[in-house]
Amino acid sequence: MNRNISRREFLRTGALTAIGLAGAGWTAQNYKTARASEHSQDHGAHKDQMAMAVGEVDHQRNGFNPDDLLTDFDYGRSLPLKTGKP
Repeated sequence: MNRNISRREFLRTGALTAIGLAGAGWTAQNYKTARASEHSQDHGAHKDQMAMAVGEVDHQRNGFNPDDLLTDFDYGRSLPLKTGKP
């Protein structure tokens, strides 16, 4: 298949390729801009910040201190089964 391509066909193919790539780039950029706009509207001024607690927690008012949960574990006791096996 040794077909000679004319200069006119080569230029036409190149122009169509360039137009297609430019259109794809334009579409991708507009999509990215639209998504960023939706995101900023959803989250307001805090779009890049994590929600974090501010201030001190009053453990007495809560009724427990979460730090105690790390060391206070009820190991229970082991009883043998009715079959006598542990």
